[in-house]
Amino acid sequence: MAPAELADQAALLGVPAEAVAPMMRRQQRRLDEVLEVMPGNWGAVRVFFGMGSQWRRAGMVGVATGLDYAALPVVCGALSISLDAGLLARLRVLEGEAVRVMAERSQR
Repeated sequence: MAPAELADQAALLGVPAEAVAPMMRRQQRRLDEVLEVMPGNWGAVRVFFGMGSQWRRAGMVGVATGLDYAALPVVCGALSISLDAGLLARLRVLEGEAVRVMAERSQR
């Protein structure tokens, strides 16, 4: 969601602009970041984002340990992306890096 849309929605709900300003700044920083994806990896990136709610978690604090692959065929089907060994390999690279970053952030 673009910062302007966030501000408009907050105003409709009667939320003061100063209350959403920090959120708008964070969102703008995210929009300012550029992520270049090589064409051969685009399917894996789409599936990775499609699997966003399918993380397995462990421990009392719910540390992410990896994706729940049981949902993978459903997500691939919904996105009309063929599930093959190449896609799985690319997805595992994304998953591994995401687990590393989430673990690093949980240590802060």
